[in-house]
Amino acid sequence: MPLASQTTAEGAGAIFPQDGQPPIDPSEPRTWGKLQEAEAWGADPMNSSTPLFNAPIAAPAESLPQTLPALLDDLWSRIAAGLNGRWLPWGLPMLATVSPNGPRARVLALRSVDPVERLFVFHTDARSDKVRELRADDRVSVVFWDPEDAIEARFTGTARVHCLDQVARDAWQQVSPLRRIASAIEYGSGVVLAAPSRFDTLPATADEEVALSHFAVVLVRATALDWSWLGPGDMRRALIGWTDSGPSATWAVP
Repeated sequence: MPLASQTTAEGAGAIFPQDGQPPIDPSEPRTWGKLQEAEAWGADPMNSSTPLFNAPIAAPAESLPQTLPALLDDLWSRIAAGLNGRWLPWGLPMLATVSPNGPRARVLALRSVDPVERLFVFHTDARSDKVRELRADDRVSVVFWDPEDAIEARFTGTARVHCLDQVARDAWQQVSPLRRIASAIEYGSGVVLAAPSRFDTLPATADEEVALSHFAVVLVRATALDWSWLGPGDMRRALIGWTDSGPSATWAVP
């Protein structure tokens, strides 16, 4: 429904939806709550010459890296800073795999990162669908999204699964208590339960070697990066690739 702009005693330029709908004052912060309230009344909150938001919803454009090497340095620093145990967005990327039924994606805690080798390390259950999918097709995507700065980093690459080898055994010495409990559970990942149950009440083995056999390390080596910044009135994009002949990088149209 159209909006009518009127001048009121309280302030000039308030936008009044017709037919008694709630007003939208351009001088006030345009929060999601106000927009949803207006939309609930049938108003079009976008039908205004004023900016949709007064508060920033992305990192300022002037704060972004201005060169591609600086962009990479900034990105690796962000990812490393996410590994502080507080599960910031940069520590909880989405890992996408290829299954017989199409792509599948899930959030997976990042355990470590090696910028020089472009290597991401994840821990998971060796009995999970993702491990079966990776063994059948090693192509993956690792996607990071920073909701505060509106930066997306989409890595593509290949994955290797390690189970009951030295890589897995070394990692097992430092796994979280929750991962040890998960690996000891006798049921495989995805087994149907009759009712919700506490993790630590499910049948579990006391055999350390059996629990270790249920544990897997996934190493993802990145071969390409698609980086984007989504500002409120502007966007940026960069494409970076790594091959045997060396890296390549360019700015691109978003």
